[in-house]
Amino acid sequence: MTLEGKIAFITGAGTGLGAAIALAFAREGSRVLAADVDDRAAADVAARCSAITAGSSACRCDVADSSSVRDAFRHLDRVFGAIDILVNNAGIVHTEPSYVEQLNRTQQAQIAEVMTEGKVKTHWRAIESLRRQRFLERTSCHGPDPSLGFVSPDGAPPGLQRPPPTRRG
Repeated sequence: MTLEGKIAFITGAGTGLGAAIALAFAREGSRVLAADVDDRAAADVAARCSAITAGSSACRCDVADSSSVRDAFRHLDRVFGAIDILVNNAGIVHTEPSYVEQLNRTQQAQIAEVMTEGKVKTHWRAIESLRRQRFLERTSCHGPDPSLGFVSPDGAPPGLQRPPPTRRG
């Protein structure tokens, strides 16, 4: 599979691993939407990606905020028209205190919003975008029988695919 010409939406793309992922996709020929709570950092990464593969873009996206996620996907639709790849990379790190069990309730809630709810919000928006297009995806089943992985004949994303045919004994 080639990434040439694919549209990659990457959350948390402003720094660290997200920036590295964005640049790696650009090196493989993908156009990148660099999304981050720090819109300047996202814009810098998008500019670096465009220097490698023309056509990348940036937007502010706080994955913990539904309206921010909605706005980011509207930006994606305006600029690219579709999504091929979602990298749900956004994260949050608290350096003080240094032990997770010492986090206060507010810090715990922030982590839960970004690391779990934020991933769900971007996932569902991506599914909405993917419903408007057809693509072929290889999936794997999580369970005792990994041989049930299949290629969806109707091109639906995971979670929207028809189940594999029933085995007949």
